[in-house]
Amino acid sequence: MGPFIIQMGDYIDDYDYICHIHTKKSKHLKLLSSGDEWRKYLLDNLLGSKDFVKSIIEMFENNSEIGVICPHTFKPMIPNINWGGNLETSRQLLEKVCKEEIQLPDKPDFPAGNMLWFRTQATKNLFCSDIQLSDFEDEMGQLDGTLAHSIERCWFYIADFNGYSSLHYNYKKQPLKFNFDILIAKTEQVVISVLNKLPKRNKA
Repeated sequence: MGPFIIQMGDYIDDYDYICHIHTKKSKHLKLLSSGDEWRKYLLDNLLGSKDFVKSIIEMFENNSEIGVICPHTFKPMIPNINWGGNLETSRQLLEKVCKEEIQLPDKPDFPAGNMLWFRTQATKNLFCSDIQLSDFEDEMGQLDGTLAHSIERCWFYIADFNGYSSLHYNYKKQPLKFNFDILIAKTEQVVISVLNKLPKRNKA
């Protein structure tokens, strides 16, 4: 996460939208093997197919209010959707990025797994803040309490501060369903069309 945030600062204006993914070698859930199932879920719901990615870009372009798009929380991870040991560091991060104190809810909403699509203008101040690579802890397989975990919990609040909304979706069940009434009818038509064109996956 550190190199991504620091190095993209000089290039963030070169892109309209970015998809952030990583290897997700997590042992957060004992039910999962090194995070393989969780990683597959996230990648499927971010980069499921060429047409699916195209539809995500269209959602951004057709609605200028959308700042962040990410999958619904992986079901085994739902009990872990909390601030954990990251509330105070998240407050400090937001104050550094937004230059003012941000009121946070008792229970956070965030892209669990730190994989997401985002509009660069919705989060640009994160990349252009005075965060240094030395602010990031050395990677030692930590499950909580690092700057990266705070960034994970702050994407939506940074976008909100900049005037953008964030949404969750599920690729297989509720692709790109959101609550902007003016676009619902058109969106449903686009989604149905996209799903009908997706290749069927062979069962293992």
